[in-house]
Amino acid sequence: MAEYRACAPKIFPSCIDILTKICQIIFMSILNPSSPLPLYIQLARVVREKIADGEYHPGSRIPSEPALAAVYRVGRPTVREALRVLVREGLLEKRRGSGTYVRERTPAIDLFSLGGTSAAFQERGLSVEHAILDRLRREAVKDDPEHPFKGMETWFFSRISVHAGLSVLLEEMWLDPGLFPGLDRFDFAVRSLSRTVREDYYLRPSSCRQTFRAVAGVRQAQEMGAEKTEPLLAVDRTLFFGDNAPGIFTRLYCRTQLFAFSQFITAPEAGI
Repeated sequence: MAEYRACAPKIFPSCIDILTKICQIIFMSILNPSSPLPLYIQLARVVREKIADGEYHPGSRIPSEPALAAVYRVGRPTVREALRVLVREGLLEKRRGSGTYVRERTPAIDLFSLGGTSAAFQERGLSVEHAILDRLRREAVKDDPEHPFKGMETWFFSRISVHAGLSVLLEEMWLDPGLFPGLDRFDFAVRSLSRTVREDYYLRPSSCRQTFRAVAGVRQAQEMGAEKTEPLLAVDRTLFFGDNAPGIFTRLYCRTQLFAFSQFITAPEAGI
């Protein structure tokens, strides 16, 4: 006897589905010359949306300039200007002799919370090692109009934070010796300062003031192994304790080519 086998029916897309898909491709491929927006801005928006949607994923190479020009029916100068916009935004990067790529997402480190440097990296699952530059000592702060301990004697030390063999952060720290007696019994190459303040002195900062600026060619950059022309994010940070008295002042120098240093701010409970 002949053996019969049941086969599942093949499902073909309908004509409407096919036409819809063709129309989507056509309209996505045509920019609007009549729009008040320049063509390069329109094209930049299209590529930006493809990155956001994951069609162009981080680390991938996008189509070449001639390919984009052909698809979107524009000249190569228009494509070049659109890509230049996205490079400036940090979405794309050009690699000599290779093409244009979607930039990898840079890990964001909430370095400026009150949790401390080590905690900021640990929250992202990143290990960091500290190397002491200046060992803890007592020193008088010289004339520095921006220093909250100007003219006072303080504890001082400095250290570099290293991740994956790269120096990413340099911290210079001054502390009020009246608030932190006996601080020289701790080794801050292996110990968290924020944890020491919290667990050994039973103190928590009540507020914080921070100022940000970009610097280049400073001594600290050389100590971190940075090029003279490499810009650093410099932060002056004052932690206040008790009756709004300054207790810790830190100058941080951050290299930003490996991490994006961010700050997470919450709105007060009473509202905005």
